[in-house]
Amino acid sequence: MKNPFNFTNSYQQLGGNFFDFTIPEKISNPQLIIKNTQLINKLQIDEIDNEELTNYLSGNKVSQKAIAAVYAGHQFGSFNPQLGDGRAALLGEIKQDKTVDIQLKGSGKTKYSRGGDGKLALGPAIREYLVSEYMFYAGVASSRSLALIKGDNQVMREKPLTGAVLTRVLASNIRIGTFEYFASRGEVENIKKLADYAINRHYPEIENSENKYLEFLRLVAKNQAKLVAKMMGLGFIHGVLNTDNTTISGEIIDYGPCAFMDAYSSNKVFSSIDRGSRYAYNNQANIVGWNLSSLAYCLSSLVEDSKEENQQVFSDYALEFDKNYNNIMANKLGFYYQNGDEKIIDEVFKLMQKYSLDFTNFFSELKADKAYNLGDDFNIWLNSWQQRLSQEKHNITDLMVKSNPVFIPRNHIIERIITNAYEGDFTEFYEFTEILQDPFTVSKESLKYSVEPKIDEVVNATFCGT
Repeated sequence: MKNPFNFTNSYQQLGGNFFDFTIPEKISNPQLIIKNTQLINKLQIDEIDNEELTNYLSGNKVSQKAIAAVYAGHQFGSFNPQLGDGRAALLGEIKQDKTVDIQLKGSGKTKYSRGGDGKLALGPAIREYLVSEYMFYAGVASSRSLALIKGDNQVMREKPLTGAVLTRVLASNIRIGTFEYFASRGEVENIKKLADYAINRHYPEIENSENKYLEFLRLVAKNQAKLVAKMMGLGFIHGVLNTDNTTISGEIIDYGPCAFMDAYSSNKVFSSIDRGSRYAYNNQANIVGWNLSSLAYCLSSLVEDSKEENQQVFSDYALEFDKNYNNIMANKLGFYYQNGDEKIIDEVFKLMQKYSLDFTNFFSELKADKAYNLGDDFNIWLNSWQQRLSQEKHNITDLMVKSNPVFIPRNHIIERIITNAYEGDFTEFYEFTEILQDPFTVSKESLKYSVEPKIDEVVNATFCGT
């Protein structure tokens, strides 16, 4: 049967320095757990029956033209000169209004596996499917999940676990770490090649700019500032914001030990491998700025007299983040940001931390005029907030409704879904995939998933899955 995906492979045209051909490993008895019909239709993928789809997206019917990209990366501040797709195979690209990559995650060893098995356990696959799709529907730029397939093969982690393959859809697989790989090797021509490709694919409007590489840096910084602000507006902590996990497209990829906060804590960390709190909630904007400085260094060979211009880029990044962050948090509180509103925004988060208030539910309760029995300091803030709202002429409730999700993919809920799935029960997984498509509407189902964890359900650490 003809391949239904009509792939192109423009990344391959960059040459063998950028990737290695790889053949996905076959899995035994592949079973389609879910296919993302909405995304399949959006990508205009040819009609295909479930058996054929399962064969393609399990890796059991893929030619050796699949590729694994090479890149480097600063991981927790330490530079690794060669990383790459160690458990992923890029099948190709689909061109619609924008080009997207179709990639299998968990498809076996590649040249860049570094001793790993290249496999993916069912649990982390479920986590990424649910969180990435939720992010999309919550309005955050993110990779998406096209299909989830499990097999009879097991992967060894702390114990044998059911294996899976997740099909990801990305704006592209180009990371800051991709530039770092060539910069660390002094390969200026390949940096230029990669930058030209990235500009053509993601920022074609600057193709003819006088200093397009500097403009490219500015646009990447602008999109990353917007992305981090939106992540923080949901109480989301990525967990591993290394340069190899920071895209030049400005979308989230590589959901590993990610998590959403329950009770607010400014320096909250979930990732079991982030022992120095490098990627804590309140440090995410700073660390992305640090990552962007690495990209600036990589591009310096293409930008003459770049020091002063780069300083301006980082000043602009900080301003762009502050603008987005303040607008998002002000909207969550029911008003449109004006100069001076930082005080009321900062103060509410101090109080949320002091009283261990739930990040998501607090704003919903505020919207519903819940009576709080907290300290005098909270009452003082409440009065100042109400005075601030009195200056607004728009419908405050409408703004708060569209700015505050009713629920998030809470860690204890995801853990429960994963536990059940390992036992063969996908009932709640299917239910949640339906609910997550409408995170801002109150319903009986959405309220069910808004419940905060009980003390024995609280998740304090999340894991990478490798």
